[in-house]
Amino acid sequence: MTLLRRLRVAQSKHLYFLLIAFLLPIYFIPTFRKGLSWFHVVNVVILAGYLFAFVRQGRVLRFYFLLPMLIYLMGSLLGMFASQAIGINLYTLGQDLYLYLWFVALCVIIESQDDIDYLATAWMFGCVMVLAIGVLRPSGLGIVREEFTFRNPNRAAAYFITTLGMLCAPALSGRRWFRFGLTVLILWAVWTTGSLASFISIAVGALMGLSAMLYLRRGGFWVVRQGGIMLLAAALVYTSVAFSDVQALLVRGVPQSFGRAPRSLATRQQIWQEGLETFRKHPLGIGPASFLQTVNIGLGSTRGSGALELHSDYIAALVERGVIGLAGFLFFQLLIVREVLRLIRLALQAGRRDLHLWAAGLAGVVAAYFTYSITHEALHHDTLWLLLAVIMAQSQILAVQVRAQISARAAAPSRQLAATQAGA
Repeated sequence: MTLLRRLRVAQSKHLYFLLIAFLLPIYFIPTFRKGLSWFHVVNVVILAGYLFAFVRQGRVLRFYFLLPMLIYLMGSLLGMFASQAIGINLYTLGQDLYLYLWFVALCVIIESQDDIDYLATAWMFGCVMVLAIGVLRPSGLGIVREEFTFRNPNRAAAYFITTLGMLCAPALSGRRWFRFGLTVLILWAVWTTGSLASFISIAVGALMGLSAMLYLRRGGFWVVRQGGIMLLAAALVYTSVAFSDVQALLVRGVPQSFGRAPRSLATRQQIWQEGLETFRKHPLGIGPASFLQTVNIGLGSTRGSGALELHSDYIAALVERGVIGLAGFLFFQLLIVREVLRLIRLALQAGRRDLHLWAAGLAGVVAAYFTYSITHEALHHDTLWLLLAVIMAQSQILAVQVRAQISARAAAPSRQLAATQAGA
């Protein structure tokens, strides 16, 4: 009940956070496009209103990651010279612009620790709603791969990956049983989606989060600890692959994920080979989202066209946006890593142990998304851009606190000296 009371609406932005938490995951109610939820239809209007208000009020808009996004855009425009699907190219560029501007606006809207706590708390109850609807909704029963409130099991799994990071928020400090119970439910939900990539991503994210937590709690020798953890993980993976009995056990025990693995990997290999062949013919790209529209690889799709998307952010950036687009995407990821490391350093400098798990959890989710992007196209996931906005907002909040602490420590000797002279 305490968490529910925390959701009392005191500001207009609280209504917006509730809208994000409860409407963003609702994809099963059809819109004019499958990958679009009603949240985004409404949010376009809200976002325009926010941006207009910010400009009118003279609020500073910080365009984080602008340079890599411009490079990415340049690759997109160059790729369109070889495109046969200009309409879908323009729609995809509009999607890029919308998500980036939403990210910029969120970095302004989320301006205090209370805002982050409110959003994280609302997100938890939104996740409970998603789990409940996924179980109770009649159309969700009998599906081999559960989709919950999404129309795609992989997108549902990515949503749950983000939620695992949100569970580390300081708003949930001291609620161990709530965290534990919801973590178990989320892992069960990911299992029902049958997303093998999500299982692997969660494992990688957990290792990265544990490494960050060791660094924050112990300090020093981070590389040594991380190296040991990675070696242990590699040994476990090698053991799983090396012994056929383990493989057979996984296939029988988790057929939704591991049973699909051979066919899924073979399909991706065929897609990527065709994609790389397309890249050799068009090194500057063929235009954003053009591969699904124009390249027939004979595997079939819901449209019966024999076309499939590239199922990798890295391959998609190279094939559709060329070498320049891939450079922009990798630069973008590099800057994200820098910001995550900055957040971890600030959490350590601030001396707030309640933020250690939060910083480690955000680092873990970023690592999970980078891993997930190897076999799926996640750059257009709204949850990723929301996550980045939370990271940037939290970094700015911590940076202000750290600067204030440094100033207070610097001023302390002067005040002490003044007090001594006054006493004399």
